Amino acid sequence: MKKIIINIIIFIFLTTLSMYAQEERKKFRFNPSIGMSIPYSDFAKDNMEYDAGFSSVGLNINSDIMWYWGKYFGLSLDLGYTNLFFKKKAYKSEYERILEQSDGIEVLAGNYQVAHSSLGLIIKTPEFYNTEVLTIGRLGFSYCIHPEILVTDEYWGVINSIKQDDAISIISSLNFRINHYISEKYGISIYFNTYSTNPRFSDKTSIENGFNLYIAYYSINAGFIIRF
Repeated sequence: MKKIIINIIIFIFLTTLSMYAQEERKKFRFNPSIGMSIPYSDFAKDNMEYDAGFSSVGLNINSDIMWYWGKYFGLSLDLGYTNLFFKKKAYKSEYERILEQSDGIEVLAGNYQVAHSSLGLIIKTPEFYNTEVLTIGRLGFSYCIHPEILVTDEYWGVINSIKQDDAISIISSLNFRINHYISEKYGISIYFNTYSTNPRFSDKTSIENGFNLYIAYYSINAGFIIRF
């Protein structure tokens, strides 16, 4: 009889421990995604104004690790990389407008690149119909690369040149996300995100030997999510 009681107690203990462990695992989420990045504000301007970025639509990859506590709150750590194209045609058109000529000018330019890591607070709804809605505010660091730009004229030669440079700066983001689970462990995730950072790049040809560029872009992403 004692053996039976001990076995029952052990069974209950192990079952409870297993359920608790499963519940603990469900607090974590891993969410890799890919999406489109869209610049805005001065970063997207394509005329020769101060702080104009001549940036165009690009692509990004991102990974989130989320930890929930309770039904309404959590923490989020994300890592991401964004590549944004440079508007070479618009840049060329501005030089043609300023110099009042229609041909002979060539523009060579790379892309903007931003790698980031940030940590933030999650505010979420309780899960309903296998779905949850999240708002996430984050703050972190970014590593930004300004592309090399070379403008030449067939008669005058090099008109303007900016060397590729990199800089580290603080980045902030605000994320609106919907997660929908198709099983106990797996689901799909779609979200809209805003990023902004203000790195300072070196430019030895300028009076101040450098310039700040406000980099701001939206991202629209889709990916899968794993509960564990």
